[in-house]
Amino acid sequence: MHSIARVTLITLLGFTVSIAQAQDADDSIGRDDTPFYSGTAFISVDPDLDNLDSAFGLAQTIGIRIPGISWIGFELDLGFTLFGGENDGGRTIPAGGDDCPALQNPFGCEQPGSTASNDDFQAITYGLYTAFRTPGRLYAGTRLGFGGMNTNIEELEEDSDGFVYTLQAGYRWSKATHNMVQLEYLEFQNDAKYISISAFYAFDAF
Repeated sequence: MHSIARVTLITLLGFTVSIAQAQDADDSIGRDDTPFYSGTAFISVDPDLDNLDSAFGLAQTIGIRIPGISWIGFELDLGFTLFGGENDGGRTIPAGGDDCPALQNPFGCEQPGSTASNDDFQAITYGLYTAFRTPGRLYAGTRLGFGGMNTNIEELEEDSDGFVYTLQAGYRWSKATHNMVQLEYLEFQNDAKYISISAFYAFDAF
């Protein structure tokens, strides 16, 4: 009986020490000694064209922050679509009339707000940002920087990259600065809209 009690006590003590060590690690990781973090996101990209649906995919973020400063980071993003946005069919205006002079456009004109392409919408997104996030478990934030997309839709290639800013809201699921889940929205220069749901985690690079 005493042996069982001793084993139980030792097990409980060991469990308590393990929790304490994990808590110590949780308190320190993502703070002064671990500036590196990463994030994986499920993304939706809306091309903002009438005959194309949104595409869905994944994105990866690698970030680094200045040691000792928890609210600012520098991040590199790369995303790609797995499920293309369905195309309802290219839309054109018949040649003739003021909106589509026949001499200049014998095969008709592209309908405004749509694409003449019959391909489903695919995109690769990218960005290099400075990120700002408020402290606390619940936080708001933004990212400022260069962002854009490569796509198979010709009408979206123009102004596909440039300066962008994002809106963020999230929750830190531990005391580590960059252990968090996050919702983000941004609009590219070509009016395509990007929404992501991300999980971030701090890590030790060495």
